[in-house]
Amino acid sequence: MTSRLQLAAVGPAAEVPEAILWADEPALRAVIDTLRSIRENTWVADLSEPPIEGPGTPLARIAISPSGETVHVDISGDELRISGSRANLAQLADYLALYANHNDLTEPGMHTHLCDHPTLDWVAPDTALEIAGWWPELR
Repeated sequence: MTSRLQLAAVGPAAEVPEAILWADEPALRAVIDTLRSIRENTWVADLSEPPIEGPGTPLARIAISPSGETVHVDISGDELRISGSRANLAQLADYLALYANHNDLTEPGMHTHLCDHPTLDWVAPDTALEIAGWWPELR
Protein backbone atom coordinates (compact mmCIF):
# COMPACT_ATOMS: atom_id res chain seq x y z
CA MET A 1 0.00 0.00 0.00
CA THR A 2 1.42 3.39 -0.92
CA SER A 3 0.77 6.47 1.13
CA ARG A 4 -0.42 9.69 -0.46
CA LEU A 5 2.18 12.43 -0.72
CA GLN A 6 1.48 15.39 1.47
CA LEU A 7 2.06 18.46 -0.68
CA ALA A 8 -0.02 21.65 -0.40
CA ALA A 9 0.35 25.36 -1.08
CA VAL A 10 -1.27 28.72 -0.49
CA GLY A 11 -0.76 31.99 -2.30
CA PRO A 12 0.65 35.07 -0.61
CA ALA A 13 -1.53 37.20 1.67
CA ALA A 14 -1.23 40.63 3.29
CA GLU A 15 -0.02 39.00 6.54
CA VAL A 16 2.35 36.59 4.75
CA PRO A 17 3.75 38.16 1.56
CA GLU A 18 5.11 34.91 0.13
CA ALA A 19 3.54 31.72 -1.14
CA ILE A 20 3.92 28.73 1.19
CA LEU A 21 4.58 25.18 0.01
CA TRP A 22 4.11 22.46 2.64
CA ALA A 23 5.65 19.04 2.02
CA ASP A 24 6.38 15.86 3.90
CA GLU A 25 9.75 14.29 3.10
CA PRO A 26 8.51 11.89 0.37
CA ALA A 27 6.68 14.76 -1.37
CA LEU A 28 9.71 17.05 -1.15
CA ARG A 29 11.92 14.27 -2.56
CA ALA A 30 9.45 13.86 -5.46
CA VAL A 31 9.68 17.60 -6.19
CA ILE A 32 13.49 17.41 -5.97
CA ASP A 33 13.56 14.47 -8.41
CA THR A 34 11.28 16.36 -10.79
CA LEU A 35 13.43 19.50 -10.65
CA ARG A 36 16.50 17.42 -11.52
CA SER A 37 14.95 15.37 -14.31
CA ILE A 38 12.59 17.76 -16.09
CA ARG A 39 13.42 18.25 -19.77
CA GLU A 40 10.92 20.02 -22.04
CA ASN A 41 7.38 19.47 -20.80
CA THR A 42 5.69 21.03 -17.80
CA TRP A 43 5.18 18.69 -14.84
CA VAL A 44 1.85 19.28 -13.08
CA ALA A 45 0.58 17.68 -9.86
CA ASP A 46 -2.56 18.18 -7.81
CA LEU A 47 -2.05 19.60 -4.34
CA SER A 48 -3.66 18.46 -1.10
CA GLU A 49 -5.68 20.62 1.24
CA PRO A 50 -3.31 22.89 3.23
CA PRO A 51 -2.37 21.40 6.59
CA ILE A 52 -3.43 24.50 8.52
CA GLU A 53 -5.94 27.28 8.06
CA GLY A 54 -4.54 30.73 7.79
CA PRO A 55 -3.71 33.52 5.44
CA GLY A 56 -3.43 32.86 1.75
CA THR A 57 -5.68 31.20 -0.78
CA PRO A 58 -5.27 27.42 -1.09
CA LEU A 59 -3.86 26.37 -4.45
CA ALA A 60 -4.99 23.32 -6.43
CA ARG A 61 -1.89 22.47 -8.48
CA ILE A 62 1.86 22.85 -8.74
CA ALA A 63 3.51 23.20 -12.15
CA ILE A 64 7.23 23.00 -12.82
CA SER A 65 8.58 23.96 -16.23
CA PRO A 66 11.95 24.58 -17.82
CA SER A 67 11.88 28.10 -19.22
CA GLY A 68 13.71 31.37 -18.85
CA GLU A 69 16.87 31.63 -16.83
CA THR A 70 16.60 32.36 -13.11
CA VAL A 71 14.16 30.39 -10.97
CA HIS A 72 10.87 32.22 -10.79
CA VAL A 73 7.91 31.33 -8.56
CA ASP A 74 4.51 32.83 -9.24
CA ILE A 75 0.82 32.17 -8.83
CA SER A 76 -1.48 31.90 -11.82
CA GLY A 77 -5.10 31.29 -10.94
CA ASP A 78 -5.05 28.35 -8.52
CA GLU A 79 -1.61 27.11 -9.59
CA LEU A 80 1.83 27.51 -8.01
CA ARG A 81 4.27 27.82 -10.91
CA ILE A 82 8.00 27.23 -10.68
CA SER A 83 10.09 27.87 -13.78
CA GLY A 84 13.71 28.40 -14.71
CA SER A 85 16.49 27.03 -16.84
CA ARG A 86 17.24 23.33 -16.36
CA ALA A 87 20.55 24.24 -14.70
CA ASN A 88 18.85 26.63 -12.26
CA LEU A 89 16.02 24.18 -11.51
CA ALA A 90 18.79 21.71 -10.62
CA GLN A 91 20.24 24.39 -8.29
CA LEU A 92 16.81 24.62 -6.63
CA ALA A 93 16.77 20.82 -6.29
CA ASP A 94 20.17 20.96 -4.56
CA TYR A 95 18.93 23.74 -2.26
CA LEU A 96 15.85 21.72 -1.27
CA ALA A 97 17.88 18.52 -0.86
CA LEU A 98 20.27 20.32 1.52
CA TYR A 99 17.25 21.54 3.51
CA ALA A 100 15.74 18.02 3.62
CA ASN A 101 19.05 16.31 4.42
CA HIS A 102 19.86 18.54 7.39
CA ASN A 103 16.45 19.09 8.98
CA ASP A 104 13.69 17.01 10.51
CA LEU A 105 10.69 17.96 8.37
CA THR A 106 8.35 16.64 11.07
CA GLU A 107 9.67 19.15 13.62
CA PRO A 108 7.08 21.88 14.28
CA GLY A 109 8.05 25.13 12.62
CA MET A 110 10.68 23.62 10.29
CA HIS A 111 10.89 25.76 7.16
CA THR A 112 13.19 27.58 4.77
CA HIS A 113 12.80 30.55 2.44
CA LEU A 114 13.54 30.81 -1.25
CA CYS A 115 14.01 34.47 -2.12
CA ASP A 116 16.33 36.93 -3.78
CA HIS A 117 19.61 36.70 -1.85
CA PRO A 118 23.21 37.36 -2.94
CA THR A 119 24.17 33.70 -2.43
CA LEU A 120 21.17 32.54 -4.47
CA ASP A 121 21.98 34.35 -7.71
CA TRP A 122 19.97 31.74 -9.63
CA VAL A 123 16.68 33.00 -8.07
CA ALA A 124 14.67 35.80 -9.72
CA PRO A 125 14.47 39.01 -7.65
CA ASP A 126 10.66 38.89 -7.35
CA THR A 127 10.56 35.28 -6.09
CA ALA A 128 9.34 34.70 -2.54
CA LEU A 129 8.47 31.17 -1.42
CA GLU A 130 8.45 29.55 2.01
CA ILE A 131 8.94 25.77 2.04
CA ALA A 132 7.64 24.20 5.25
CA GLY A 133 7.65 20.70 6.66
CA TRP A 134 4.44 18.80 7.22
CA TRP A 135 4.81 18.05 10.89
CA PRO A 136 2.36 15.61 12.53
CA GLU A 137 0.68 18.27 14.67
CA LEU A 138 -0.68 19.98 11.54
CA ARG A 139 -3.26 17.26 10.89
